[in-house]
Amino acid sequence: KKIGAGSALTLSSGYLVGQLLATYFHTPGYSPFYAPDCHAALFQTEQAPFSSYQDLALALKEHLELNTDSIPVIFFDTLESKEAYFPDFEALKKLPLDRCILVADDSHGFGILGERGMGAYARLSEFAPRALLVCFSLGKAIGIPAGAVIGSKNLVEALKRTVFFGAASPASPAGLATLTQAWELLLNKRRNLIANVEHFLSGISNKNPFWFTPGIPAFSYQDPGLTAFLKEQGMIVTHFHYPNEDAEPTSRIVITAAHEIHEIDKLTQSINAYFAL
Repeated sequence: KKIGAGSALTLSSGYLVGQLLATYFHTPGYSPFYAPDCHAALFQTEQAPFSSYQDLALALKEHLELNTDSIPVIFFDTLESKEAYFPDFEALKKLPLDRCILVADDSHGFGILGERGMGAYARLSEFAPRALLVCFSLGKAIGIPAGAVIGSKNLVEALKRTVFFGAASPASPAGLATLTQAWELLLNKRRNLIANVEHFLSGISNKNPFWFTPGIPAFSYQDPGLTAFLKEQGMIVTHFHYPNEDAEPTSRIVITAAHEIHEIDKLTQSINAYFAL
């Protein structure tokens, strides 16, 4: 009700709700199309994502001309692609969304972006797709061990009737109770987070080494030396191979609502010192 969706369901993780959606739409009557940079949680087969939204648009056009009995389903991530990310979603404007079901992974947006942290659902609804489903992990911004799907009441209720949903592990009742009862506290922590991010950005002398999306408290970079330098200063940042050991290391500084101002000051001073070397 807070988000404005017709219905919702929850399971024990964001990955599990992604697999629920992938399984449901890999059936007769639907044709999955994966946008660039779509998260692995939404894949069920070795089907490769499109390399660009232009290629995706051409494939959708061809499919709609030749397959009137199969509804195209677009899987995409609300923040990962530079071509289509919150809040503008420029590349989506060029797709025939009125004839497609849109499935959006908003795991990195829900709890932070949108009005009162409600994520991308309201904004995506403005594009008027044939049907809209948004899935996300509650374990990222909010820290609740669960995943959720929100959207069209008919589709969400159909998902609930599947064998997959019936056999899947549910979200913890205690976790969901915490979410509903602590929402105002979470909103207050979100305000703290926004202030911490602004303080971090104001303290960095050179932002060019970092790639980040406004409003998201994660700052990516490609400099193993910075990771090592920060560790020497007593600070641990995200740095590991993702999504598998053959991939390039993911290096990321994540600011949280729990950080104190003096901790952020130490971090920015260390970053400035490293790039001044």
